[in-house]
Amino acid sequence: MYGFKVLSNVIDEKVGEDSFIRNINNTKLHFENGKVITKILPIKLPLLKYKPSKYKGMANPNIGAFDIETYKHKDGNSKVYALGFTNLEKSKYSEVFKYYLGYQGKTSDDIIIKCINDMLTVKNRDHIYFTHNLGGFDIVFILAAMKRVNIEKGFEYYIIDTRLRDTKVLKSVVRVKTPSGYSKITLVDSYNLLIDSLDNLCKSFGSNVKKGLLPYGFITYETLNYVGNTPSIEYYKVKNKTIELQDYIELYKKD
Repeated sequence: MYGFKVLSNVIDEKVGEDSFIRNINNTKLHFENGKVITKILPIKLPLLKYKPSKYKGMANPNIGAFDIETYKHKDGNSKVYALGFTNLEKSKYSEVFKYYLGYQGKTSDDIIIKCINDMLTVKNRDHIYFTHNLGGFDIVFILAAMKRVNIEKGFEYYIIDTRLRDTKVLKSVVRVKTPSGYSKITLVDSYNLLIDSLDNLCKSFGSNVKKGLLPYGFITYETLNYVGNTPSIEYYKVKNKTIELQDYIELYKKD
């Protein structure tokens, strides 16, 4: 490598018969056959400053669970007859807010909207509610009820932002405008995080709370207010298989 000083701040370095690199302060120019083919310019980047975050004990305490139950109506369509939600609280037992057809509303839409509005109150706003298989079933009833309210009001009272993967809903953000700003809740499908049945998940994590057994085949419009003995064992099925007799005996009650 050869070099000679032309000016006080310029150094030329020969790299070939017809090429050289000219250094001007911190800038380099690569000449070849009298033409500049490469420029190397210095860039000053700001120093990165470390900002330690304060540990708050939990990433997001504003989380909860949400679920609905449906029955087969006499018109052949599934309709919501019960739903509810609960928030993660510091106390050992959190309150569960429940809504039943005929008690909190006369129609499925009534109890859905009542529940959603309560979730959007100041106490519950900004919460993330996890629902197992939300995108595969529950969300259809929730979105349909809110859309009907928007049509009746003539404007987007419920502002809905839904995220999908292919044709399945992953999450849905619901907002309403209030005098103090926007109230927002987020419904997330927990099945995408924990791919198993709730019953198996409870067993896997050693939960003291177990998923109960419901006689889904017994629940119709006519039996919604049924009072009497525990329905027959054939109405209790898990994965289309009738439950064991011992399990039925444990849950059986008269009147």
